[in-house]
Amino acid sequence: MLQTLDDTCKIAVFNEFRSKPLWSGIQLSSTNVLFMCSVIKNVFQNTFIEKVKGMVACTNLEFPNQAVSLDGHRYVSVKTGKLEREILAMGDSLSLCRTKWQEGRPKLSYTTLKRVDFDKIKNLELTTLRAYPEFNERLSLCYELGRNVDPMKEIAFDRPLPPEYEVYVAIVGGFIPSKQLGYE
Repeated sequence: MLQTLDDTCKIAVFNEFRSKPLWSGIQLSSTNVLFMCSVIKNVFQNTFIEKVKGMVACTNLEFPNQAVSLDGHRYVSVKTGKLEREILAMGDSLSLCRTKWQEGRPKLSYTTLKRVDFDKIKNLELTTLRAYPEFNERLSLCYELGRNVDPMKEIAFDRPLPPEYEVYVAIVGGFIPSKQLGYE
């Protein structure tokens, strides 16, 4: 379940997944938010999204004021299961971005992070705008693994990747056309 926030590129993803559109009795709450992020327009253009009638939006959501910034690109060797590939990944340098609002304008401050700092930031999202089909594959992995996962963040911090991330790596690495993976 997705809910757009005040800015239409910002969304909340709730830990509510269904194989069929049966949403009666579901009450959205800040306690069942899986993550919040920003997406680009192509997520809405290329994903079958249906407005659920009768669902009450969660009103007490506040977009996080801290996130991880991935600056620059680098080549990285990623292994998923038995498959190892080199991809161009975001995150040549890493930093913690804090946003303070002053007179309606954001004031950003950055603190440098190291790849070993993953445990400090593992519950934060990336500042990165998410796009189709990368975002959709992330949602699929969250559903499959039953928790919030972010392969892009794990790749940026040189984390070992489980075999379930193989399709994700193929998508971001451009190894297989998205259409062959079920994305149009």
